[in-house]
This record gives sequence, C-alpha cells and structure tokens, in this order.
Amino acid sequence: MIEPLVVVPTQREAAAIDTARVRPVIGGVGMAAISATLSRALRETTPSLVILAGIAGSYGDALPPGEAVLVASERVADLGAMREGRFEALYPVDYRCPCATLFPEFKSVAANTVSVAGAPWVAPADVENMEGAAFFALCLAHGVPFVELRTISNRVGDPREKWNIPLAAEQLAAALHSLLEMAKYRL
Repeated sequence: MIEPLVVVPTQREAAAIDTARVRPVIGGVGMAAISATLSRALRETTPSLVILAGIAGSYGDALPPGEAVLVASERVADLGAMREGRFEALYPVDYRCPCATLFPEFKSVAANTVSVAGAPWVAPADVENMEGAAFFALCLAHGVPFVELRTISNRVGDPREKWNIPLAAEQLAAALHSLLEMAKYRL
C-alpha cells in the first residue's frame, strides 16, 4: 500500500507531529514554494492521499484558535489589480476538494489563499492561508486524492504577536494523526 504524503509549510507547524508515525515534507510558505515542493514530490511518487497540513487565520470569531478544519474550497483571493482605490479580482477561480466530504468529523470551510495576510479586499471565506489554492490546483492537475487540514492560529487582522502558533501546531498534529487513521478505512 502506498502511504499518504503529508506536506507542512514550516518546521514550526510540523514540530508537534509524531515523526515515528508520519514524516512530513516541509513545503515552504506561499504558493510558489508549495508548488515547487509538491511538484517534485509528485514526480517521485503517486501517494494514496496528499495532505496539506498547516495553520490558518479565521475571519471573525466563528472558529477559535486551535480548531481543526478541512478546506472544501480555495480561491486565489488577491490576484488582480487595484483600480480607483478598490480591488478588482482578475482571475477568480474556485478550486474544490472532492475528498473533503469523506471526513465529516471535521468542519468544512471555504478558504482564501493570499500573499498578503489580512488583505482587506478579499472575497468572503471562513479562513485564509498562503498555500492552499496552489496545492488544490496541483493535486487536481495530477489526479491525486487530497485534503487540506488547517488549525486556527489567529483571527485575520490580529497582530502576529497575538497568534497562538504553539496551540495551533499542537492541535494540528493531533488532528493530522486522527485524519490519517480515518483515511486508512475511507480511501
């Protein structure tokens, strides 16, 4: 049986993961870094499942720090132009994850992928991150099953010193191990 491939943007997010159970690949922050890492990995193997596991900011208070969610849809939210003082999305594409419904134990959310955290002009969503849309696009292009697991570290717009990355990383590791157990029986 081919094992799942777990990609985590940073070492800090991966720190709490039990590497005796899974060896995450550090993908890097942002769409370019995750694209390069995932492209290289998918040339070397065809995993049974690809998981992007990382932290995210939530829009508003509906998702508290530490909550784990699965991303059902991603949008590159800041690809466009500023025209007359307002943002105009030039290439709006919503990517969908067909595997997100296999794990109803996790709340399903919509995400914006951004290069500027807390950009005030982005479209409505539940969470924001910096890698998800590129991850979705690559997995869909390669035809591999995938899910994106995120834990909340902050509210969008909070100053970085208010982000609770240790809690989010700890909860990410726990949620990842649960997701991997579930995936054994559902894929």
